[in-house]
Amino acid sequence: MGKYIQNLIVSNLMRKTFADNNQMCLYLQIITATVICAATHLYMLIFFIWAESLVFTVYNIFSLLFYLAMFLLLRKNRFTLICVLETTEVTLYGAAFCLLTGLATYGLTYFVLIIIMQQIVPYGSPQLRTKLLAAGLLSGFVCVAVTYYVPPIITFSAAATHLLMVSNIFLLLVGVVIELYIRAVTEKIVENVNDAYVRELSSQAYTDPLTGLYNRRYAEMFFEKAAVKNEQPRCCVAMIDIDDFKAINDTYGHGCGDDVLVFLAGFLRMSLRKTDVIFRWGGEEFLIILEDVELTQANDVMDGLRDRLSNAVIATRQGDLRVTITVGLAALNYAAVAESVESCDARLYDGKRAGKNRVVM
Repeated sequence: MGKYIQNLIVSNLMRKTFADNNQMCLYLQIITATVICAATHLYMLIFFIWAESLVFTVYNIFSLLFYLAMFLLLRKNRFTLICVLETTEVTLYGAAFCLLTGLATYGLTYFVLIIIMQQIVPYGSPQLRTKLLAAGLLSGFVCVAVTYYVPPIITFSAAATHLLMVSNIFLLLVGVVIELYIRAVTEKIVENVNDAYVRELSSQAYTDPLTGLYNRRYAEMFFEKAAVKNEQPRCCVAMIDIDDFKAINDTYGHGCGDDVLVFLAGFLRMSLRKTDVIFRWGGEEFLIILEDVELTQANDVMDGLRDRLSNAVIATRQGDLRVTITVGLAALNYAAVAESVESCDARLYDGKRAGKNRVVM
């Protein structure tokens, strides 16, 4: 479950744009603080409805609406403004708590959280955070001084007072733990995001953006690795070329040609085994590695594929089309890949000269 949540967070972060890793960390810290504050006000709303306190019920409703607005500001990356507003809201809430209910309910815990936040979350300038820290401390001292002389305006039952005191202490402990560990956690998430970016870029570098198949660059790396292993499994290589593809582009446009290429890529994936490897070699050419087959078996496979494709109707943006392919087939020698591909390519052009729509081995 934890891994699923982490992957979900990483996936969402990859859709956003950040100036650098520090800004991504700050975003995570602020959204965490905003979620905690909103959850706290939701809990307090339920509590004060139960305690039949109209003043704090209304206050918490407005606070929840306030944090909904903060989520909207998060989408615009207004980090400093959000932190200033949230610090102000928590300060006012803590002051209202202390002045209206007294110190017995431990409302001063809100000021402790404000002080820690200014030290942990690196938003804005140090001067700005220092000013907000000073304002929070001053507010706390004023609340202590006033409640020393002025009795509580709002009182609760003994059970409600005890529950409120325990809730505020629990909130303080949770807030302190989260604020102490949030930097390490967010840095780990950012590291995972960066790793995911690298994997995505690597994938983009080795796949064809139109068809999603491996590209020629990956094919070269694939053959190099296979040669290093010094293994010689029974494999065949097939070169596929779409017949009269230039005429399709000239007659119907390149968009229609793209539709044909995408269809053929999907058709090959569905028709071949998962162990077979398909590359978009270039233009309308596709290279296929057929593993663990003799040449005659590979010929039967490719001829059946060619026949089914010739009867398939391809839906394109210019209407339905039918295409045929010519296939050159050769045994694959991993110790001499270039020669195997050249032999395969030569068979392909033999098929073109012989009238197209055929497999030549």
